[in-house]
Amino acid sequence: MAWISFAVVLHAVLSVKLVSGELTPELAAFESWMADQGLTKHGSVSIRHEAISGYGLYADTTIASGTIIATIPLTAVVNVEHAMVDEATGPLWQALDDLSDLDIFTGWMAFQLAHPDHESMWSPYFQSLPLTTMTSPLLLTKQQLAHYKLSAVVDMINQRNFSMAAAFDEITMTAASGTGLVADWFGTTMTWEDYVIANTMIRSRSYRVGIKDTLNEWQDAMCLVPLADLLNTDFDESKLNIKCKTDKMGAGLQANFLCKTTRTVSKDEQLLAQYSSRAGSRISSKLALDYAFVPESNPQDAMVIELPPADKALDKLLKAFNLHRGSSALPMITQPSQVQDMQVVVYFTLLQLFKKDRSIAQQRLQAVQVAMEDQTVRLAAMEEFFKFLLELQTTRHKHAQLPLLESHNPRQQLALGLMDKLMKREGELVDRAVFNTQTLLEVMRKNAL
Repeated sequence: MAWISFAVVLHAVLSVKLVSGELTPELAAFESWMADQGLTKHGSVSIRHEAISGYGLYADTTIASGTIIATIPLTAVVNVEHAMVDEATGPLWQALDDLSDLDIFTGWMAFQLAHPDHESMWSPYFQSLPLTTMTSPLLLTKQQLAHYKLSAVVDMINQRNFSMAAAFDEITMTAASGTGLVADWFGTTMTWEDYVIANTMIRSRSYRVGIKDTLNEWQDAMCLVPLADLLNTDFDESKLNIKCKTDKMGAGLQANFLCKTTRTVSKDEQLLAQYSSRAGSRISSKLALDYAFVPESNPQDAMVIELPPADKALDKLLKAFNLHRGSSALPMITQPSQVQDMQVVVYFTLLQLFKKDRSIAQQRLQAVQVAMEDQTVRLAAMEEFFKFLLELQTTRHKHAQLPLLESHNPRQQLALGLMDKLMKREGELVDRAVFNTQTLLEVMRKNAL
C-alpha cells in the first residue's frame, strides 16, 4: 500500500482491544473520557493495527456512502485558545503575545505532555499519545545533518530550527524571571527535545477546523481532534473514502467536527482521508519534516534539486515560466514522455538559448517560446540536462556507500533512520530520471539524424 498515517507511530486512542485482547489502562481511560465529552463513532467502525501504517480506523461491515462515522464536538478539540486561558500557563503566554499561535501551542503542549498529572480536560487524551516513539529530524545535530547535505530537506530543517529556536529561547528567558512550577519548568527544565516533540505531535495530528465566530463568519483554526486523528490517507485517490469538516448547521462551539464516508466502504476496508490538497505537502521531504516519516511508496513524490546558476539577465524570463534561478523540482518520472514536459527541462532550454544568443533575455515571451521549439536547441538542452543528472546520480551513489550514522539517543536514532530512508527515496527519483531521460534522448538523437 502507498499510504501514510496521520498518526504513524501513534497508539490507538479509542476503546479497542489489542492483539492480546486486553485494553491498556490509557485506552480504558480515554474510552471513559470520550463518552463524557460526547465523542461518538459508528458502531461498524473499529481500530486495528497494521504493520506499516500503525493504528487506523476500519469498517467491520459494509458502510454506505454518506454515513457519519465519527462525531467530535468542537468543545473536545484542542487549539491555542486553550493555552491562552490555561490557569497554570496562561499568564506566561499573555506575556509572550509576540509569539505565533503555533509557538504558544507548542510550548503549552510540551508542558501538558511532561506533566501527565496536571489537571487538564484532555489529560486522558494526552496520556494516550506515543511520546516514546515520536521523533523528528529537527532533533539531529549540525554534524549529523551535514551527513545528509545532498538533500534539500536539510535547508528546510535548518530554517525551521532557526525559527523554533528563537521562540524556544524567548519562552525560557521570559519564564526564568518568574517563580513557581511553571516558571521553573519552562525556565530551566524544558529541553529542546521536549519542544520539538510537542511541535511534531501538533503538526502530525492536527486539522484545520472551521469554526463560526460571533460575527457568523467561518474561521479556520489549527486543532488537535481526538478520534479523527486516527484516519490514515493514501496517495491513490481512488482509495480515499472519508471527508471531515465542521457541521455547518452548528454555530461556535455548539458545532461538531464530522467525518463522513464519500462512497460505499467494504467490510474490512480501511477508512482513509486526504490530509492535504497541496501537492507540495505530499512530497517525502515535507512528510519527513512535518509527519516524521517517509511513505513506502509515493507516486506523487518529488525532490528539490540545485541547478546550474542562471544569469540575472534571465530573471524576467524565469519568472514568466514560473521558474526559480538555481533550483527546481524533480518529480517522480514513470515514462520517458514525461521528461520533456518538466519545468527543469524548460530551465535548461532557456540556459541553452541564452548561451547561443544573449539577446533572448530581452525578446518577447512568444518569440522565446518559438525559439524553444527548435530541434537543435531542444536536443542540446536535453544533453546538458542528462549530463547534469549523471553527475547527480554519481554523487548520490557515492553517498549511499557511506556508513550509516548511529546515536545512543533513541529519538535521534529514529530520526537518522528517517533521513536514511529519505535519501534512498530521493536516490530512486534520480535513478528514474536518468533512465527515462536517457531513453528519450536516444529517440531525440535518432530523429536529429
